[in-house]
Amino acid sequence: MTFKELLKNKGITQEELAKELGVSQSAVSAWCCDECLPSMAKLGKLAKALGVSVNTLVASFEKE
Repeated sequence: MTFKELLKNKGITQEELAKELGVSQSAVSAWCCDECLPSMAKLGKLAKALGVSVNTLVASFEKE
């Protein structure tokens, strides 16, 4: 499952997630488009916001 799919399954927008994490909406958009990855410092909070484990979150960014 991709990061974009995790976000869709949670039913929150990029903007809502950005506000919750204290990052820009463009940062979340870049994560969704595989342009960059979230910082290590954000992984725990991001996983919690999406209701998944850190392992699941990290796997969502891995390229096949």
